[in-house]
Amino acid sequence: MKHKYSQEFRTLISSGDSLHDLLTNSSFSGTFEAWEQRKAFIANAIDKSGTFLDIGSGNGFLLRCLQEWADYDITPYGIDINEEYIRKAKELFPNQADNFAAVNIREISRIGEYLPDVYDFVYFSADWSQTEPNETDARLIKSLEQLVASGGRLIIGFYGDDVAVNQQNVNALVSAGARLDQTLYNPEGTNLVTVTGVE
Repeated sequence: MKHKYSQEFRTLISSGDSLHDLLTNSSFSGTFEAWEQRKAFIANAIDKSGTFLDIGSGNGFLLRCLQEWADYDITPYGIDINEEYIRKAKELFPNQADNFAAVNIREISRIGEYLPDVYDFVYFSADWSQTEPNETDARLIKSLEQLVASGGRLIIGFYGDDVAVNQQNVNALVSAGARLDQTLYNPEGTNLVTVTGVE
């Protein structure tokens, strides 16, 4: 998948050391091309311009990439438990530094103390590679729906190395009570996202 990147973005990723730091602080070990193959398809879930909250945003690099990959303008917001990652996200988005906060997902109900409490898009991914999602996970997914504005979307990422296991985890969440409307598969990998519309 080839993308036409803005000059600003090309400059951002042109330094090997800088790019390595951006990827590492996004909890990714690999090349930018591998990152792009694994993540770019998420932009297919963005169906309009609006605000986008990344839960577990790391340094904000995924948000910056989505601004390049999506066909629509997104205003980035991010939370992460790691204060150093949030500091780096604020550096990456100096004009929107107030859009990032160190917040634990277990305290997501208090997000309004730091950031807006509704968004057009809310993105979350978790590592369900070792254990199957359960009712606690389904309740978390339901609670995230409350952060999505009317007409918006909750996007949940599944990044295991086996697409069948990822689909089993989707099914397990649905069986446990989560509402996951649509599945988008990565045409270049094993990962997938679910998209849930909020009325």
